[in-house]
Amino acid sequence: MRNKVFAAFLLLLTVLTSAMFFFVMFSVDGNMAALNAAGALTESQRLYMNALNSNTSLAYTFLSATAGLTAFVYVMYFYRFFREYRTQIGCLKSLGFKDRQICLGLVIFVAGLSAIGLLIGLLAGYFLADILIEGNKHTYLVTRLVKGAGPVSLMMGLAAPALVFCLTSVCCYGTVRGKEPGVLIAGNLTESKYSPVLRIADAVSKLIPVKDKFPYRIAFRKPLAVLLIAAAVMTLSTFVILGRSLNISNRKILESQTDMHGYLFDTKFEGYKTGAALESNNAAYIESAARIYAGGHELERTVVGLYAINGMFRLRINKPEGNGGIPKLEDYADVPPEEGTVFINPELAEIYGVKRGDTLQMEIAGERRAFTVTETAYNAKIGAVYLNAGELTQILRAPSGAYNGVMGQTELPGGTSVSIYDSFGAIERSLTSNDISAHG
Repeated sequence: MRNKVFAAFLLLLTVLTSAMFFFVMFSVDGNMAALNAAGALTESQRLYMNALNSNTSLAYTFLSATAGLTAFVYVMYFYRFFREYRTQIGCLKSLGFKDRQICLGLVIFVAGLSAIGLLIGLLAGYFLADILIEGNKHTYLVTRLVKGAGPVSLMMGLAAPALVFCLTSVCCYGTVRGKEPGVLIAGNLTESKYSPVLRIADAVSKLIPVKDKFPYRIAFRKPLAVLLIAAAVMTLSTFVILGRSLNISNRKILESQTDMHGYLFDTKFEGYKTGAALESNNAAYIESAARIYAGGHELERTVVGLYAINGMFRLRINKPEGNGGIPKLEDYADVPPEEGTVFINPELAEIYGVKRGDTLQMEIAGERRAFTVTETAYNAKIGAVYLNAGELTQILRAPSGAYNGVMGQTELPGGTSVSIYDSFGAIERSLTSNDISAHG
């Protein structure tokens, strides 16, 4: 009966291993493929793509953690199994069964149990993914999201855990492999095999102060139970740390996206405009999709040409030092980048190693050019790189003074306006979700 309960517990862990992975990946793969094929992305889409990349990393982390925990429970299961059924295994060997035949039977059992659990988890993840997709629609203000998992995800979520569990069973069979039938039937295996473990546990208990020695000595006589508790604590700690790390990262992003972003609406136009917006207090800009070559990678990003620096938007080019971490006026740029220079975002500096003074290669409108990195804009829009607006209009062969975006206090007719609060709300909702995960 105890082995049946243990097997049911293994089945449940296998289902959870698969379900947690596919719950995320069914909401990631199809939408990531669509975003990669889209070319130029809106700010909401860029935020959503960053979230998909983070979710992918988390999914594989959870898969590794839960698969490792399940494999450890398999070890405990076979430890009990071989201890209780060593006599029967000895009888099978005496009847002429080879080690490889008995081991194959165990592998088939594990493979069948894994296949059932992983497929149930796959189906559960497929239906649960609707929750994540609907949440992403409201969080990142994106539409036309699809549900699907790619072949790599299917292989990693199904074949990889099954292979790990089967290899675990093969390794566990090593405790009785090569043992004579008489030794197994006589029941001498446990003492000869595990007495060193008990001797180590006794040696460790001697290091404990006398008043605490007795309970530790009892605990160490069940080393596998101690290891299982340690594994459970480590797994829980890992999940909490990951959630808190994402929470802190999102707070940093939120701070950067509110720093000197003084506008209420960001209006984008399909074609180029000239005139009125440049003459008002609005901050007009021209932007275009670009391919950036950095750190051996080709990145699809957005180049933004700023015409002027004013109260609507100022780029912070220095990290705040001293003064309680509060930025000072001299930490912000007074003028846009000069021709031939570029202000990069923190992503390029921190992830791809681009530094001040480096030459950055970019392909804009089919034309490849080199720019000198002069500053890092720590409050840059996500995925944006800043150029001189006049130079960018020349590259795009746009009219002088043309713009296709305006940051201002009001919505402008003829364009698509996004409230800055909508953009902040997406980050805040993601921050809240990670905080709940960390404390849940």
